Amino acid sequence: MARYISVGLALPLACALLIGCADDPNVAETQQQVVETPVGLVMTGHLERDEEHILEVPIPEEATGVRFQLSGVGDVDLYTRGEEPPNLDAFDCRPFRTGMDETCLHAPGNSVMHVLVRGWDPQSDYNLEVILEGIGTSP
Repeated sequence: MARYISVGLALPLACALLIGCADDPNVAETQQQVVETPVGLVMTGHLERDEEHILEVPIPEEATGVRFQLSGVGDVDLYTRGEEPPNLDAFDCRPFRTGMDETCLHAPGNSVMHVLVRGWDPQSDYNLEVILEGIGTSP
């Protein structure tokens, strides 16, 4: 069962939704945090092997692109997709790199983007930065 956490943002993003994680109903409230930035948001969290966190991000019309940058300790895999949530078989971007240094870039065109981070190592702590290019002071 998916759990949703709304995160209000000061940007023209109406909200970001974190879509349920693992089987434990408390995981969605205790294992990650989403914080707004002037040009997007940052999601931090902890994942165990095969555990997943999915973030849905509304994209304002004035955005000229979206960048997802993953960093942290351990190994977490990054998957992104436009109008529908990604999964292991269906995605628009999947860098296929070992470790946490993964980036996905998307041109404008979607009203919403989804990102899935999936634990590979037994324990991983990640930082996912979502940058809306062309908004505020973004590059």
